[in-house]
Amino acid sequence: MWTASGDLREDSESDKYLLSAFHSLLSLPEIGSSNPQSTMQAWIEDTIDAVIEADVCKTRKECEFLKFDVSGPFDSLTLEDSFFRLWKHANEGPANDLTVRNMLNVRLALSKLVGEKRQQELIGIWNTQIK
Repeated sequence: MWTASGDLREDSESDKYLLSAFHSLLSLPEIGSSNPQSTMQAWIEDTIDAVIEADVCKTRKECEFLKFDVSGPFDSLTLEDSFFRLWKHANEGPANDLTVRNMLNVRLALSKLVGEKRQQELIGIWNTQIK
């Protein structure tokens, strides 16, 4: 969820769209999360644990910057629109290893849900819209 980078902010309009994208994807029958907000909150807590374990923060209080409100309400997005928002965010990030991993993860997840051919079509369309 890009939480480890600290990129998400509750007051950012683009990040509200990202949270909506994650919520919509978690709500899909193929993913099967019965409570997307709880799943999102669990991911945040797991990220905080990982950051503490990696010795980036010493305490949970120092990791407060990784927390954000996942209570909603969120826009209801289609699978393709949700992935487009994730892809756009990954493309707009700084050119580093995290950005490359995020883009790869988006491609892999999308390919699993819609198939390789459709994934390639969508990425092609999105890349022309972003540039």
